[in-house]
Amino acid sequence: DDFEDSLTGKLGVKQFVHNDIYVSGNIGTGYNLPTLYELTHTNIGLEPEKTLTYDITLGNDVVSVTGFYNEVTDLIAYDYSSWTYEQAKGTTTSKGIELIYNDYFFDLVGVNAMYTYVETADTDGKELARRPKNQVDARATYYVDENWDLGVSAQYIGERYDSADKQGAQTGEYTVVNFVSNVKVNKVVTVYGKIDNLTDKYYQTVDGYATAGRSLYVGLIAKY
Repeated sequence: DDFEDSLTGKLGVKQFVHNDIYVSGNIGTGYNLPTLYELTHTNIGLEPEKTLTYDITLGNDVVSVTGFYNEVTDLIAYDYSSWTYEQAKGTTTSKGIELIYNDYFFDLVGVNAMYTYVETADTDGKELARRPKNQVDARATYYVDENWDLGVSAQYIGERYDSADKQGAQTGEYTVVNFVSNVKVNKVVTVYGKIDNLTDKYYQTVDGYATAGRSLYVGLIAKY
């Protein structure tokens, strides 16, 4: 009740130009209200975020390349130095490209990979904190049979700084590798095991907040 209503929308078009090759484009707006948690953990009166996004894609069933541009007005972000939520008055921008590859080999191995390059700027033209310019995500899954699969994934985070304008600690330039296996016992039950951070890599996503080392999990999923 403290905020006004807002009308948002999205318009997209997709056109096949030759066989499975297509061109697509989207434009959309967003309106993001502060959460109750954010409102109770701030020293200022937070306003809603407003977003405007554009993207255009050229691709097919295997590969695609997307260019994107986003504007966020009154961005809400957590400030780890004060342990409160702050708001960047004015317009914050991000733009870049995204390359995606998906394929399946010999009816046994699925491979997908994504590379993202992004440039950011706050209202003063400074790079945003904790946003890597380069990021790579890759995954390969081996299907032993219809009920058992083995998967390895990796994520590379490029240079990234803990404060805006490339200030503060450098918290990027690392690769994390994970392993997972799923066994479908029946139509309802699936048992899984996974090892996160397989190489026991030490890294931080936020300066001063270390992440878990090598971690083993075993679990069960039931779906009805």
